[in-house]
Amino acid sequence: MYDEGEPEVLTKMRDMVAEVERNTNHPWHNLLGDLTNHAFSPSF
Repeated sequence: MYDEGEPEVLTKMRDMVAEVERNTNHPWHNLLGDLTNHAFSPSF
C-alpha cells in the first residue's frame, strides 16, 4: 500500500492511541469508543 515503509504519522497515531488505551485516567480514554491502536495498522 505504501511505496516505502509505513508513514511516520501512522506510527505516532498508533502510539498515542495505545497510550490513551493504557491510561484509564487519560482525559481522552472515554472518548475512544471502538477506536484501538490496531485501527492504524495497514490492511493487506
